Formats: sequence, C-alpha cells, structure tokens
Amino acid sequence: MCSPLALLHLQAQGKGETFRSCQAGRLPAAGWERAAGRATQGDARLVFQLPLSSPVTESASRRAREQQLFQRPPRGRLRVRGTVRPASPPARRWQEGRAPWLPAMSLASGPGPGWLLFSLGMGLVSGSKCPSKCQCLVQEVTCTGMQLTEYPPDIPLNTRRLYLDDNDITFLPAMDLGLLSDLVYLDCRSNLIGEVMDYTFVGVFKLIYLDLSSNNLTSISPYGFSMLGHLVHLNISNNPRLSSLNRYTFANTSSLRYLDLRNTGLRTLDHAAFQGLLTLHTLYLSGNPWRCNCSFLDFTIYLIVAHLNHPDALNATCVAPVELAGWPIAQVGNPLRYMCITHLDRQDYLFLLLIGFCIFSAGTVAAWLTGMCAVIYQNSRRKSSETEDEDENGQPVGVSRQIFKSRADSVHDGFPQLI
Repeated sequence: MCSPLALLHLQAQGKGETFRSCQAGRLPAAGWERAAGRATQGDARLVFQLPLSSPVTESASRRAREQQLFQRPPRGRLRVRGTVRPASPPARRWQEGRAPWLPAMSLASGPGPGWLLFSLGMGLVSGSKCPSKCQCLVQEVTCTGMQLTEYPPDIPLNTRRLYLDDNDITFLPAMDLGLLSDLVYLDCRSNLIGEVMDYTFVGVFKLIYLDLSSNNLTSISPYGFSMLGHLVHLNISNNPRLSSLNRYTFANTSSLRYLDLRNTGLRTLDHAAFQGLLTLHTLYLSGNPWRCNCSFLDFTIYLIVAHLNHPDALNATCVAPVELAGWPIAQVGNPLRYMCITHLDRQDYLFLLLIGFCIFSAGTVAAWLTGMCAVIYQNSRRKSSETEDEDENGQPVGVSRQIFKSRADSVHDGFPQLI
C-alpha cells in the first residue's frame, strides 16, 4: 500500500496510471518506490518520496530509510534506493547548494532536516483530511446537523467556507480556528455558543460572512470582532440572553454593511458603537425590549440622520416609558427630544419647588443669624466702652468729674477773684 506522501508526489508529477495503481493497492511498497524512482529519475524532488507506511517493518526501518534518503550524494551522481545514477542539472545544482527551494543537508547535521521535512509532510497531509461526520468539497466543509458537541478537528487548512450550523457546539477554539487563514464564510447558527472573547477570531482576518444567530450568547467582548476588518455580514440575532453591547464592539468592522440584532435582550445601544460603521446599509432591530429613555436619545437621533435601511422598522418598538410604548424607535427621536430637553413633567416641577423652598429657608436662616450676630456685637462693644471709662478707685469717670467741679466752685466762692 502506498504512503500518503507517495500518492501526493505521484499525483503532482502527473503519473496518473501509476498513481491509480498505487492508490488501488495493486503495487507493493517496493513497486511504488521503483515507480516513483522512475518517475523522478534525475530529479532533486526525490527527497519528498519518503515511504511512510511500509506494510511490514515501518517503525524499524524508518530512521534507516531517512538517513539513506537524505544523505548527500557524491558530486555528479544521485543515489536512489542503493543505485547510483548520473545526476541531472537540477540535482547537480542541489548538490552544490544553489537550489533556492531546498537548503543544503549533510549527515553532519544529523536527522534534524529529515524530521523537519517529515513533520512538514505530515502537516500537509493532516491539513488535507476531512473531519468525520462532515462533507468536504473544494475549499468547503459542511458539518450541518451532525450533533457535534465541539469544534471538529482536522479541518483542511485551505478551507474558505465552513458550515457548523445546527449542532451543539459550546465554544469556538481560537487556536484551531486561527489556522484557517483563508476562511471567508463561517456559519455557526443554532448552536450553544455562550460568549465571544477577545481572541476568538484573531486568525480569520479575511472573514466576510459570520452568522452567530440562535445561540446562547450572554456577552461579546469589546474587542471580539476587532480583527475582522473585512467583515461585511454579521448576524447575532435570536440570542435572548445578550443584554448589552459595548461601545467598542464594532470599532474595527469598518466594512460592515449588514447587521442583524433581532430578538435579543438588548434594551439600549450606545450611538458611539456605530460611529465607525460608515458603510452600514441594513440594520435589523425588531424583537428587543427597547427602553426609550433619555439615554437612548442619541441613538434615535443617529437612526434619523444615518438614513439606514430598516426592513423591520415598524416592528422595532419601545416598551418603556409608558408614554412612548409601542412607538417605532426610528420615529421616537423628536418626541424623546421634547421630553428630555424642553419638556418639564410633574417631577421636574416638584424638584424646582423643593429647590426654591430650600433657597428661601437658607436665606431666612442666614438673615436671622446675621441679625443675631450684629446685636451680640453691639452689646459687647458697649460693655467694653463702659469698662474703659472707670477710674482707678473703681468709680465711674463721670462721677469723679462732678465732684471735682463742685469743689472747684466752692473754692471760687471763698476767695475773691484776682483781676
């Protein structure tokens, strides 16, 4: 039976008859080795003909075959399975180390290069497998309705369209998903995925279509879609446990044209989350318990000025407050602006009355305190002035002056005045 690498090599060389014979099992191991040797006689690409699956002594002779195969032949000759053949010009260039596609190797380097090529070959083979329970076409893998509980392994690395819908997958591994660098279409609807983390889609930067509808999403990381700069279609509808979206959720999805947010638990949206979506054309918002309060005003104004296509505009209605219940959110901008900016309700008047009463009470108390302070100050000043007017004997200065004046008058009466 032929090894996978031998089949790939024979197919690449265009040896259709030999390839079909080897694939059907009509050639033994030595037979396909000789056929491969004849097909690539004098060609340096013989190094990729490592027989990986010998029927009898595979594990015992693998190292010996590798050392024999990767040993550099003498200059001017090429060793093929123990026979020495004249080397072709490409082989001579390979011997001289001038081939740009293969580094020079020698026995002094040990089995390292051999194992490197072996690992490379195994990686290429494993990347071309098809997961069990899935159907694989050219660059397309379909795993729809296979009751998968986890992300399927062994998905071909060149896959561009991946269908994982109608399963029970709870988590998208970033490491496995990031290997699909050419992926442009990912359908994960009707699963049990609970969250989108920062690094979930870090490797699939070419993704154009992403469907996460009908899952159990409870949160989407602020930077969960930050690497999806080419994303055009995003569907996260029918996730009733998703109650909020961060303002940076769509920060880097500048190519987004279709966004479906129907039937989620969203109650409000920050208009800043949509500022970078300059190419957004279609937006679905129905089936959500929108609370059209003053914090929702900026988003309603955005809906008015952005001129987006709302196919479900009449079904996207407010549930609160009572005055706006049943109003389409695309038409609630002006009434909400009147309520939040120019209109004063009963609570506002009560608040103003309370503020006026507080100001009046504060002014009255301040005036009373000022009067009391003035009276106390006057009394203290009068007492201090009376204390300063007392003489040394403790009598008031006014009484002493009267006694001195009466004595002076009596003296003037007893003696004549001299002219």
